[in-house]
Amino acid sequence: MTRSVLVVEDEAVLASNIREYLEHHRYDVRVADTIAAGVRQLEERRPDVVLLDILLPDGDGRRILRHVREGGPNVGIIIMTAFGGLQLALDAMAAGADNYVEKPVPLDSLRLMIDQLIDQNNPPVGSC
Repeated sequence: MTRSVLVVEDEAVLASNIREYLEHHRYDVRVADTIAAGVRQLEERRPDVVLLDILLPDGDGRRILRHVREGGPNVGIIIMTAFGGLQLALDAMAAGADNYVEKPVPLDSLRLMIDQLIDQNNPPVGSC
């Protein structure tokens, strides 16, 4: 099974590091640096997981969160932000995010979160 991830992150170095790390572990990774580019990527293909920055140059990343959730529940969403806090995490989870991580992002932990969401959203055939 191909595991696909969309990274919506405007920090080019961080986005590149995440992409390289995940591609090394055989994920299909796309990157967008704005909400508009992220929505275009979502329209072109539906990833298993979206890694989503909250503060983007063209607005609040939670707009993509709402867009994804309107399209169906089977896409995992992990919110990433450097300006985190409990309230932001609670707001993102209430809006439909599956998980939350503060920057700097520990890549090995992030990969575990991604795998858990993919497994959760794609149970093995024949399971209940």
